[in-house]
Amino acid sequence: MNPAPFCSHCNKICFPALRGPSISEIADLIDGHSTGTFHADSGTDIALEKIELGTLARIRADSSKCELCSLFYHIIDRQGAVFNFDETLDDENVVFWADPDLSYYGNITDPRKDDYTRFVIRRLSLTAHLIHDPGLSIACFDHVLQACSVGTVSSTSREFPFQDLGSGTTRMLFGGRKRPQVVDIQWLQKWIDICENEQNLACSLTESQERNSKLAYIRLINIKQMSIKKFLNFNSADIKFAALSYVWGSPQIMQPVKLENSNIEHLQQSGSLAELNLPRTIIDALELATMLDIEYLWVDALCIIQDNVEDQKYQISQMSNIYSSAFLTIVAAFGDHSAYRDYGLAPVVTSRKKLLQFLAVSMLKVYHS
Repeated sequence: MNPAPFCSHCNKICFPALRGPSISEIADLIDGHSTGTFHADSGTDIALEKIELGTLARIRADSSKCELCSLFYHIIDRQGAVFNFDETLDDENVVFWADPDLSYYGNITDPRKDDYTRFVIRRLSLTAHLIHDPGLSIACFDHVLQACSVGTVSSTSREFPFQDLGSGTTRMLFGGRKRPQVVDIQWLQKWIDICENEQNLACSLTESQERNSKLAYIRLINIKQMSIKKFLNFNSADIKFAALSYVWGSPQIMQPVKLENSNIEHLQQSGSLAELNLPRTIIDALELATMLDIEYLWVDALCIIQDNVEDQKYQISQMSNIYSSAFLTIVAAFGDHSAYRDYGLAPVVTSRKKLLQFLAVSMLKVYHS
């Protein structure tokens, strides 16, 4: 296996130490063919060295040509960190390191045996250090990636539990799966079925969430009738609905379609929403909900009266309860409304060629087969 064409910094990262064991390696462990503590290829001596990635300015500059730098910059910029000190992660005075040994994730052992044979699982962490004091870590980003080979199939598949699929296919514990450009609706439905039928207690609302799921009123889009419907004394246990989370954009950019005192009576009539030029994101969310057999959708722009202060005050105060009470939440995690752009949920329900920039997909290209 040859490393993917990353930058000179990222190519030094010890990727073989950042993957889960294959099914054959677990079999060797159980059969006693493996001994001691190992990771990656059995018997391979791998030095778990920290790799200096440079400053944030360096990582940003190389993010256009190195997919791993692009991922690291996205994580640092958006995800936050565990901070040890009140320091700013600025461009020039902080150096970042990739540490494959910091984030111990667990190990695989045979519980029937008393020896210490085990496969150690690690995930890469990023640490930040001041240039003038490199020994002091001021921030840490835990478990930012786990590596696997291209073509590896996860052993957690329900159709093919821990078994060999034959030559040419490597089955790996926590191997992941390559995200397709268009979401497989059947996969989503399977996950929903697991929540509903097999993980009922784990996925059900807590007692406090049950109490908070009862609202004085709520408005929802009736997808079949394409109209707004108001429910009084609402209990989410009685009505299954999806909620949409998306970006409105700058305050200077007006939402093209919204519920107001002047149009609320009309938008409660059957078919009224079909007459409007709805944003692509809302159209796609309506279509996705329909595919998942969900009859109602909550969208803030169309379910809160935007020029009614009292309605806004109550609905905004209940926002967390609305999202937690939703059967599921559709998150449009990319795009904005600047210059009236609306990318929709392109890889979810259509074949449009505006592909989202899901940087995590790059992790599946750590090795070329």
